[in-house]
Amino acid sequence: MQDKVVLITGASGGLGHATAPVFAHAGYRVALTGRNTEALEELAATLEGESDRTLVHAADLLDREQTGALVQSVIDAWGRIDGLLNLAGGWAGGVGLADVTQAQWDEMLHMNLITAIHITQAVLPQMLAAGDGRIVHIASMAVEDFRARQVAYNVSKSGLVALARSTAVEYGAQGIRSNVLLPGTIDTPRNRRTRPSQDRSNWVSPEALAEIMLMLCGPVGEEINGAAIPVSGGL
Repeated sequence: MQDKVVLITGASGGLGHATAPVFAHAGYRVALTGRNTEALEELAATLEGESDRTLVHAADLLDREQTGALVQSVIDAWGRIDGLLNLAGGWAGGVGLADVTQAQWDEMLHMNLITAIHITQAVLPQMLAAGDGRIVHIASMAVEDFRARQVAYNVSKSGLVALARSTAVEYGAQGIRSNVLLPGTIDTPRNRRTRPSQDRSNWVSPEALAEIMLMLCGPVGEEINGAAIPVSGGL
């Protein structure tokens, strides 16, 4: 995988901190993006290999111009993007459908779906020109096991599944493989801080998610397209 390039969004989060080392160790060139340059640089400094195998480019994926500039910077540096790992996203809830405000709808749709649309559209032209590309999104088990009082989150993550599968249907014949993982609660430092009283025995290991993404980006992943893969942590 020495010449392969993977772009990781939301890289400075807990899942990004597990995923970037797995791909760097496997020989990928790793491009890291998020909104916090300092956090991205701190992550990049921990990765194995030469510094010219890691690229940091902060961007707000809600902004199409910034998203396009991000993708162009990776292509300018390495000439290609073989894989997109879209880890960007978040959770908000606590109110029933009748009481969800426009701001709350916007927060979830923007964070979990619109950013994904922008980055997918930005990487597709180069992947299609190459006749090959792997896209992996991170949705949630919530799309199969809806929970009350988080409707905006449920809808936004369901839309992400539709985006992944639509990409697979439209571009599978042209070499693109698009899949989505459906994890339960991921065992990240942030989730441990915000949910200190929860039983973590069935939380999902971020390292396991990273290994599944590595598989989807490798030779075996050629045979998998349009899949929504539950990663339940044993539930």
